[in-house]
Amino acid sequence: MTRIHPTRFGTLGLSLALALTLSLAACSDTDKEGSDTGSEADADADADADADADADNSIGNPVGDPIDIEHATAAQTVEDNIIRHMDGLQASIEFLEGSGAVNNLVDLFFGDDEDEGEGEGDEVEEEDEPIDLDLSELRDGMVELMADCLLVESTSTVAEDGMSIFYATDPELLCDEEEEEDESEERTAERLDDEAECEERLGDKFLGIRAMSDNEGDVNLTLTVGETPEDILTIQLHDDQISAIVDLPTIRQLVEVFIDPEDFELPNTMDGSLGVEVRQNDAAVYTARFAAMEDVNITPDAGQEKFSMHMSAADDPGRITFDGDNQTIEGALQIDTMDAAMPWQIIVDMFYDDEGSSEWICEEICETDEATGAEECWEDCWEEWTEAEEAPEVDEAFILNMAGVHGALAYAASNDAFMLTNLGLGDDSTTIRVDDTTIITVDVNPDNGRSFDLTFEAPGDKDLGFIFSEDFALQVQMNWELVSDVFDDLPTFMLDDLMGVRFTDSASPTLHILDIEDDTQIQMASGQLTLWADSMDGDVVINEGECMVETDCEGDDCEDEEEDEDEHDLFGGMAGGSCDE
Repeated sequence: MTRIHPTRFGTLGLSLALALTLSLAACSDTDKEGSDTGSEADADADADADADADADNSIGNPVGDPIDIEHATAAQTVEDNIIRHMDGLQASIEFLEGSGAVNNLVDLFFGDDEDEGEGEGDEVEEEDEPIDLDLSELRDGMVELMADCLLVESTSTVAEDGMSIFYATDPELLCDEEEEEDESEERTAERLDDEAECEERLGDKFLGIRAMSDNEGDVNLTLTVGETPEDILTIQLHDDQISAIVDLPTIRQLVEVFIDPEDFELPNTMDGSLGVEVRQNDAAVYTARFAAMEDVNITPDAGQEKFSMHMSAADDPGRITFDGDNQTIEGALQIDTMDAAMPWQIIVDMFYDDEGSSEWICEEICETDEATGAEECWEDCWEEWTEAEEAPEVDEAFILNMAGVHGALAYAASNDAFMLTNLGLGDDSTTIRVDDTTIITVDVNPDNGRSFDLTFEAPGDKDLGFIFSEDFALQVQMNWELVSDVFDDLPTFMLDDLMGVRFTDSASPTLHILDIEDDTQIQMASGQLTLWADSMDGDVVINEGECMVETDCEGDDCEDEEEDEDEHDLFGGMAGGSCDE
């Protein structure tokens, strides 16, 4: 498989998706009902309004008549707009660096373990530093990619009418990897081999870029593949937005530029069109959103790997706005029924160790001295290697069916609380199937409208708080016993069990994660939490003020206790108890 330097081709696509990966996106339906008795003028006005609404929801800006363009201006405009928007986007999100909720969440999952000194008393406790939302490296990588690899004057050809420029990308420039400091001979040989393989793959693919402009300060780029260039991806680098649109039927050619079809083959049926946009509303205010301009239908042929996806067209299913001036975030997500699939083989492989393992085996050997009658014993130990058991071969599909996903997000730095409302997974159960066999069924608030609210905050310097809407419940039905023939030893709760969590006894049940850095505890600050499963004799109940504690024995306490073989694999060993001071 060909490797491309991370600061090269992939950087552009990464930047376009950056804001969308930071959070929920946003949009709610805004269908308007017109009057059947309105005047003809009213009807025209409604039609104009609908047209304006459609224009507002389109990805990117409308493309106008082309104007004259030359390399120096095009290259400089691209650089200016990348820098402008990356710096503006950073200005719109950097207020999050001061969010206790964000910092504590990052520390919980990614905080460094306390460094151990060389001896006793050598441990140094460093003061925590806030997160650093720095997009400069990504920005500089994009600029370098464009200037040094893609929009290179020596590879350009200006059209006869002067209205466009075609850049025939140079494989040597795209595949070049920067030499590492103090690079070993082995690493140098590997890097050169990678570059040679990359150049060979790109050499006959004819990857190109066509640049045009329809307004001063704007550049439109079209990525093409083939000796007779076929349009694959369009990118707008404008002074007010950066956007990209890809038509799925053509994406195969782009993927095959970098990945050998023998290593990974896309499904033969790939229909639909997807777009993403990051738009500047003000100096430090940006809105990111995505859209499916056409129904997405990704379906493999018989004999192909079972990757698939189906999603209805939606002109504004996700949107999020970062307002650096007012230090707020607003967003929402509204996606209707969709399904996606991947080969079941990938899931099965996860349950098998592909590297093997070793363990020390010790055997006591004793001999008696014939002269004295004394017995001498010692241990004979050796390392025993066990080859990994190969996963069985399967050819089914692992299929996710969702009735939808929806929710809205609001945040203000003034109270440092992320308020998520109307969260849910559509109006029906979410299921996971192996072909036609359902093995997981998930229901969010099935008896309470299938939606809920959640507020995420930092109630203390090193604490996290989660405030749920009243009577929130989640339940999961596991039925892996129906596919257990391909596994050796699945946890019991996965075989056939209905289990869930339930919050009660409060209008706003609140869960706290205390002291995320040291002795972390989970406390029910308000209301009651119940963990339940059909296979359990009794529920696990955490009352208000209690922390979740382990009931398992420790150390000497275990000598006189027999392990409870009937203990639930997931909730067993948990109980409500006193929180440590």
